[in-house]
Amino acid sequence: MGAKAGFVPPLVALPGRATIARMAVSHEKTMSHDCAYLASVHHDGSPRYVSNPYPTLGETVTVRLRAALDAPISRVLIRTEPDGEQHVSEMQPDGRSAACRWWRGAIPVTMPVVTYRFVLLTDSGPWTYTGAGWTEYAPTDYNDFRLVADYRPPAWVHGSQSPLLWKRPSWHRR
Repeated sequence: MGAKAGFVPPLVALPGRATIARMAVSHEKTMSHDCAYLASVHHDGSPRYVSNPYPTLGETVTVRLRAALDAPISRVLIRTEPDGEQHVSEMQPDGRSAACRWWRGAIPVTMPVVTYRFVLLTDSGPWTYTGAGWTEYAPTDYNDFRLVADYRPPAWVHGSQSPLLWKRPSWHRR
């Protein structure tokens, strides 16, 4: 049987690309909503957020996401594209501190480059979080976070400091 025109099936399990798009369209979100909590959402490629920043092909990497304690986030999903097919999995709560909540999820490294992004399901609707920040829509994968299999950085990278710390501003006194 074909689906009726205009029929939107209920969210049963983990949403796919079409479901996330429908959720985004069905929510009439504007910046008048209190979305300041989005500034607290953070993930990067450091060992605090990625269990192994230099994975090998076939390894499963645990990634973490952080947000403010009062962020109205009900679920966090990880969206990957193994073999060019979208895969969405739910992240699990991973504790809280005095300042934030954490989520964790597993990403199998099945290709030389694995791209991933986060989908936050919130009181104000779904938000997509990539390396470029958050959006109200599902962007292209250009700014997705990446895991690169079997990459070995030069030895000096592990002992270096941030370039921001190499040169102190002229007003800074030692």
